[in-house]
Amino acid sequence: MISPQEQKVSIIAAGTSAPTPEAGITKFVIVAPSLRLLVNHLDKFGDKIVLFDYFGAKIEDMLLAEIAGAAAILLRSHVSFSNHSLTATKGENPSKPIIKIPLASITNEDSDLMSRLYNSGMSKLYFKKIKLC
Repeated sequence: MISPQEQKVSIIAAGTSAPTPEAGITKFVIVAPSLRLLVNHLDKFGDKIVLFDYFGAKIEDMLLAEIAGAAAILLRSHVSFSNHSLTATKGENPSKPIIKIPLASITNEDSDLMSRLYNSGMSKLYFKKIKLC
């Protein structure tokens, strides 16, 4: 995250989506705290990173954000406390992504931080592609 303060974000990409571009992504974040608010604010998602800050987000929710023009999607982790660590789950075939924009999971702590920052004014994020050995 680069604004309003620089902060590292623990993130893990989902295998059901398009990869992050080599140059990374720098966009404003918009928070969807519930499915109802997601549906009521689709017009605000264009060219933004959408944070699904609720448990139980479904593929249909993500497709709605993609159709509304979101640049990328972040999902709140389903673990109760992560200590800034994430566990990978079995993904789909990345050569045939379901979601055509980058999709990743973030820790609850990072989701809480982004929500607080969003509620006090938009936060801007930069995601870069990290190659793992």
